[in-house]
Order: sequence, then C-alpha cells, then structure tokens
Amino acid sequence: MKNLALFVMTRVTAVGAAQFADAREPRAKSTYNPEQIVCSRDRETGSRVIGRRVCMPARDWERFHREQRQAIDRVQTNRVHPQG
Repeated sequence: MKNLALFVMTRVTAVGAAQFADAREPRAKSTYNPEQIVCSRDRETGSRVIGRRVCMPARDWERFHREQRQAIDRVQTNRVHPQG
C-alpha cells in the first residue's frame, strides 16, 4: 500500500513539474504558410498500385476538405427515410 501511495505521489509531482516547465518556456511561432505546396497521394479505388500525386497550396487543401465535410453534412441531414 505504501508503494502505491509513493508511486502516485511521484507521478503527480512529475506531471506538475513538467507542466510548470512548459509554462515557462516561450511558445514556438507558428510555421503555417498558406502558400506552401502540400502533396498527397490519391489512390485508385480497388487498386494497391495505381495512384496519382496531387499537389496544391495549403489553403486549397483546407477549402477542399471543408467542401467535402459540407457535402457529407448535406447528404446526412437530407437523408430520406424509407418508411417516410
């Protein structure tokens, strides 16, 4: 029982010290660049080999993903139930 209490106290102290050290360190500046070209490999459905490489600026990828999410939300909210 003493070992368990000692273990818990050690872990709590270590976590608290780590959080305190993180609070004192200056935050790194964001390196996000909307003009940076980001490439992704688009795989052909049903194939393990065939695919193509798609490269776009980061802001275009964000727009692409946002439009996909909106299309999925639209389909899910306008779903027709078979029993009416």
